[in-house]
Amino acid sequence: MSRLLWSLAVLLLSSLPVSAGDLSRQDFAYGIDLQTAKEAVIHTLEVPDDVYRTVRRHDLGDLRVFNGDGEILPHALRPLPEDRSTDHKRRPVSFFPLAWPAASSTQVDLAVIVQRGEDDLIVGLSSAPPGAKGAESAAYLLDLGRDHPAAGKLELHWKKPEQPLTTVSLLDSDDLLHWRVLVDQAILADLEFEGYRVVRREIAIAVPTRRYLKMIGKGEGALPQLERVEAVTADPAPERARRWASLGPGKVGREGNRIVVDYQDDYHLAADRVRLRFAGANSMVRAIVQSRPDAKAPWANRCTDVFYTLQVGGTTIDRDVCTFVSTADRLWRLAVIEDGAGVRNSQKGPTLELGWKAAELLFVARGPAPYTLAFGSGRVAADDAAATSQMVLQAVSGTDPALVRPAVAGGKIELGGSKALQAPPLPLPWRRWLLWAVLATGVLLLAAMVRHLWLEMRRDRDV
Repeated sequence: MSRLLWSLAVLLLSSLPVSAGDLSRQDFAYGIDLQTAKEAVIHTLEVPDDVYRTVRRHDLGDLRVFNGDGEILPHALRPLPEDRSTDHKRRPVSFFPLAWPAASSTQVDLAVIVQRGEDDLIVGLSSAPPGAKGAESAAYLLDLGRDHPAAGKLELHWKKPEQPLTTVSLLDSDDLLHWRVLVDQAILADLEFEGYRVVRREIAIAVPTRRYLKMIGKGEGALPQLERVEAVTADPAPERARRWASLGPGKVGREGNRIVVDYQDDYHLAADRVRLRFAGANSMVRAIVQSRPDAKAPWANRCTDVFYTLQVGGTTIDRDVCTFVSTADRLWRLAVIEDGAGVRNSQKGPTLELGWKAAELLFVARGPAPYTLAFGSGRVAADDAAATSQMVLQAVSGTDPALVRPAVAGGKIELGGSKALQAPPLPLPWRRWLLWAVLATGVLLLAAMVRHLWLEMRRDRDV
């Protein structure tokens, strides 16, 4: 009996899976060669798109860094520093209409009489010659103030305009005499479309501005009658480029009385916004963006908005992005509330794109080069153990910044290929079999003892 149990135990130990610490490059589908600086101790890298397309875990758990000897190096993942693009500061801007006779050209010089108040700000202005008739607002003078902070854009607010679209130019000056073109052409819009109001009221400014701005209407018609103007402070740290993953046009269907468009995410990423791309111009939908991790989970609403792409007078006006709390869900749906894009009559809906920001990879440069970023493994996908090292993050916080250098990603190479993405077969349940064997053996032994005792008792009774 003991020999049988020993044989079962040996068989059990030999069938246990290899630990994740024994991983090699061939356990991963693909890799990327990393070019590093010799004098650096810790290297950083913004995780490439190919990694998100290939990995089996959205937390990038099936990612490793190998050195030239095939040793796995300590690494960590962390979100890239947050952009400060949401910290815009707004401040009011003084503005004054400039008018001239309607029959005159918009390119003539303006006779401007300026009245100044405290801090040298303009408090009064007269631009039309005395006795001018038929004057209309064809330009505005804006005073940003002395030592004004850099403005990234102007935001204009007006009463109901006389025309839905207005093309303007923006000029700037330090002395009200010499002007340079700051923005050659910008479109202001305020129109009704399919029962919705479409408004474009911002003028982006890409270069530092001088104190005075002059907004001139291009073409016929007066500018909107402004109620207030705000300067939005330029972002000192421009927003890092966001990545977008297209899920295609989706499949149109119905759920009850509502049109739905279903999409499936083939990436493993945490998205925090979606963008819709319409096949044709003058398309608009009011819809709910929903997602869920798998087909068994209920749909969760991510955002409800009006999405549109309008072509008016050769100008495209669109609103196609909505934001929400980051999620790694794989299934997405567009539930159409009102259809102004012909979705109900099409087999394919608008293209849906997921927006996300890549993580930052940090790893310790130990051992000989070359270093390889290996990713995509079905074997690691089944391992719940943490792959990142907190020691790396602690080391970065206490290391001279000069010793932390960026790594450069090279070309994608095949390691284990697509076979490495497949999960290994489940190990045979030898533990369970051994337990049942021990229990069955115990029951047989107990039955044998009971039978032996019963025979002994019967023999004594017969005597």
